[in-house]
Amino acid sequence: MKTTLCLLRHGQSESNVDHSLCEKHEQSIGLTDLGMNQAAEAAIKVTNVIKDNRPMYSSRAPTVLVSPYRRVIETVDIIKKTGLFKTYRTEPLLSEWYTGQSKPYHHVTDYIESITYVSGYQHDRQSEKWNRQGNTRPHAPLSEPELHEVISETEYCPPGGESELEVYTRVGLLVEKFDWFSGNNYIIVSHGTCCDMLHWYLTGKEVRGWKNCQVAVYGVAGRLDVSCYEIDCT
Repeated sequence: MKTTLCLLRHGQSESNVDHSLCEKHEQSIGLTDLGMNQAAEAAIKVTNVIKDNRPMYSSRAPTVLVSPYRRVIETVDIIKKTGLFKTYRTEPLLSEWYTGQSKPYHHVTDYIESITYVSGYQHDRQSEKWNRQGNTRPHAPLSEPELHEVISETEYCPPGGESELEVYTRVGLLVEKFDWFSGNNYIIVSHGTCCDMLHWYLTGKEVRGWKNCQVAVYGVAGRLDVSCYEIDCT
C-alpha cells in the first residue's frame, strides 16, 4: 500500500523578522500574526492532501511528528483545528539546526547517544559530533573561507553547533523508522534546514531555502520508490 508523507515548515516566526532573537531562548520563539495566517492556509492544503490519499474505506488519522519548538507547536495546533488528527508527537530529531548560537531546547545527541554508527559516519560521544570514519572534520582556528576550501557547505560545522550533514543524518534516522508498506499517512512539521535535508534524503535532490509553511508531498511505494509532487515549492 502506498504511504503519503506531507512535509511543511512552520509559519513565519518572530525570529524570521528579528534575527537577533535567535541568540537566546530560541526554542520559545512564537509565530507572528502573518505566521498564524500562513498556518491556517497550509492547514487547508494539508487536509486536502491527506484526505485525497487515504486508503479506501479508511478513516485512520495520519501520524503527526513535530519539532518541540514553540513556533512549530503553534503551527501544528492551528492545523489540528481542522479535525484531521487529534494527537501529535514531539520529536527531538526534528529540532532546529543547532548553529551554536544558543542553548538547544533538546540536545539531539543526548537523544541518539546509543547510536555509534550510521551511514558511514561515526558518532564521537566526547566531542558530540558525527565524523567520517577514520577522519575528523577540521574546526576552528581555521577561518570560514579556509574551512569551505577543504569541506563542503553541508559538512561545515559552526563552532559549538552541528553541520547540515548531521541534520541530514538525524532526520534520516527518523524516517527510516516509518512503516513504508502500511499505507499509513504521515505529517512532519519542522524547520527550514530540516525540511531541506529531509527532501534531499528522500529524493536525492538538494534544495535550499524552504519557505514558511511551504508544503511538499511525497508518495512512497516502498522505501526505494519515492515520488514527490510539490505544493508551493520552488
